[in-house]
Amino acid sequence: MATRASPVVVIGDFNIHVDVADDPAAVKFHSVLTTYGYRQHVKQPTHCPGHVLYLILTNSHMPIQVGPIDPPLLSDHSFVVADISCLSPMSVVTAERIAVAQQSSGT
Repeated sequence: MATRASPVVVIGDFNIHVDVADDPAAVKFHSVLTTYGYRQHVKQPTHCPGHVLYLILTNSHMPIQVGPIDPPLLSDHSFVVADISCLSPMSVVTAERIAVAQQSSGT
């Protein structure tokens, strides 16, 4: 089992038809994602022929909102927009400590 200390986000054009259940490359890819606990968040087609090629992968349950995916305009690939919350509890605590330290020092 793989262990991890921080959330990981992987974004990009994978050129794998993850939406085709019997595609050999997609089957292998899904196996790797499952083995390492990654989730794929893009569900709508991102390519002109109707396949999901552009992926957003995470290794945790961080909140991700993928926006509507419009048909491509300038190429055969769609533009993907997502809101990803990347703050960990540790970064929030650190930010609070910095704010308290600044207030107490008068800056």
